[in-house]
Amino acid sequence: MRNADLYKGKYRIESTRLKGWGYSSTGYYFVTICTKDRESVFGNVADGKMVLTGIGNIARRYWLEIPEHFQNVELDEFIIMPNHTWDCNN
Repeated sequence: MRNADLYKGKYRIESTRLKGWGYSSTGYYFVTICTKDRESVFGNVADGKMVLTGIGNIARRYWLEIPEHFQNVELDEFIIMPNHTWDCNN
């Protein structure tokens, strides 16, 4: 292992950003945010519907406020899930 592979004593992964693409450019962006250990802090599914926790409601509210802070941003569809590995077929 090389020191260049470490950041604060931990492994680093290569950037998944497309080389040469300006991420301030107009376009559609898919954003995924995972919590530490994929803990379901945003809510849980009950009777086939997502029920947000207090933290989930805060995340939703601030997500919807993004265009108020950035004039060139438009939001499209979004979903808040319990965790990144949740399977809607189960």
